[in-house]
Amino acid sequence: MSFLSTDQSNMYSQIANCIIPPAEKIPGAGDINILDSNKCEMEITTKQEKSIIEFLKKTTKTSMDLFDSQFNGLTETNKIQILKKIEGDNPNLFNLMIQIIYSEYYSNPEVLRAKNQPFKAFQPYGFTLEPFNVTSVTKVLNRGKKYRD
Repeated sequence: MSFLSTDQSNMYSQIANCIIPPAEKIPGAGDINILDSNKCEMEITTKQEKSIIEFLKKTTKTSMDLFDSQFNGLTETNKIQILKKIEGDNPNLFNLMIQIIYSEYYSNPEVLRAKNQPFKAFQPYGFTLEPFNVTSVTKVLNRGKKYRD
């Protein structure tokens, strides 16, 4: 996480753990270095870096506005309240953060190993699909229009 300061990294890890908390024998998103491209298949783009930094700034501001305290020192309940407020005020930014965290988390070998999942996606490198056969939908095509138009 070279683009984040130590404080920002700590806050990001705590946010990630609020979004994907640790479970029995499975680390939370904040327990692994999800922004380390050496450990994950996904690489963070410059646009995503800017969005992460913007999200962290909004988290700090909301934390101070609601609780007059730094995010890192709050209870889990208060952290979630802050994230809900940010989600309500900035749904696009929040959804982007969710996508980043989920993409990085579920491409991390440590998580995949803990969940007994393969390290590579099934598609496009996994299963072989047969070419589409139009005769497989002949009955449907022969029924004609029932609910269209």
